[in-house]
Amino acid sequence: MDHAPRLTSCIQRVVVTSLLTALLMAWTPHAAHAYRFGSQSLDDVLLWADENRRCGVSRNGLAALALAPTFFETGAESRQTPSPMTLSRYDDQAGLYESNARDTPYPRAFWHPGVGVWQLDSAGLGQPYDSAQRINTGFAANVVTAYMAQVYCNAPGTAREKRRAAWRPWVACRLASDPCESAFQTIWRSPGSLNVTRDASVDRRGGATLHSCYHSNDPSRSTFGCYYVNPSVAQGHTAWRTHGFGPSPITHAFYTYTHSGNGLEYRNWLATDTGYNTGIYARRPLDRNARTSLVWMRNQVLCDVSRNEGRC
Repeated sequence: MDHAPRLTSCIQRVVVTSLLTALLMAWTPHAAHAYRFGSQSLDDVLLWADENRRCGVSRNGLAALALAPTFFETGAESRQTPSPMTLSRYDDQAGLYESNARDTPYPRAFWHPGVGVWQLDSAGLGQPYDSAQRINTGFAANVVTAYMAQVYCNAPGTAREKRRAAWRPWVACRLASDPCESAFQTIWRSPGSLNVTRDASVDRRGGATLHSCYHSNDPSRSTFGCYYVNPSVAQGHTAWRTHGFGPSPITHAFYTYTHSGNGLEYRNWLATDTGYNTGIYARRPLDRNARTSLVWMRNQVLCDVSRNEGRC
């Protein structure tokens, strides 16, 4: 794809590539077209923008500030709806592959570090949160609007300079062409209105679903909530899941959860979803960067009660 937009991993560890730069320098905002956003997700942004606004910033002003980066982080631009399930494709470190090796026989048991419409990353703002939280705009919108409000209100300079400070962690917003400012000006028409079209076909989890699971090595078979993330049913803009979009593979469907308050995030791939000859899981401490902290195991230990799949 000659002009495929880069899925950048949010906060601190994103490298600007020539592909992303070429796309964004050529991008022209379509001022005549309202930006599209999932209806539930827009409600989430508005709810948390109202809760987190401060220093005289209006609800809609903070909402527009938060919405602007999502169209570049997901590659959706102005006419498409960002998918809350968006998974980054431009991180290809060996540690993200099964057994921390690119030559693994199970390459699509792959841990994408950037997650969601804001591409919250385990190396930065998304570090304390699991994948389900970063996908779910009902949770992620609180994280992002609180962060942006704090930075905006504490930054010196004009309103535009304050916006640039709030967007600094998102690489697309730092380009000289200032695409996030253009998007902001198109989205924020006045304190009383937003130029955003609601898309009811994209929910706040982008197609990820809550299931009930248990670990097969738990004699009590105590169930817990687990989220099933299947890129093949992602809602909204889905160019990110196509072959060759970025250097990394696209993951097979997986489960994500935290368990027993042990400070670990898990992703679990069932053999029935991957076609591999073994189940696979990995874990990450919630205070660590996935690129350098994943521990991998080849074993089928999860039962999805909701689907009756796995080791049940």
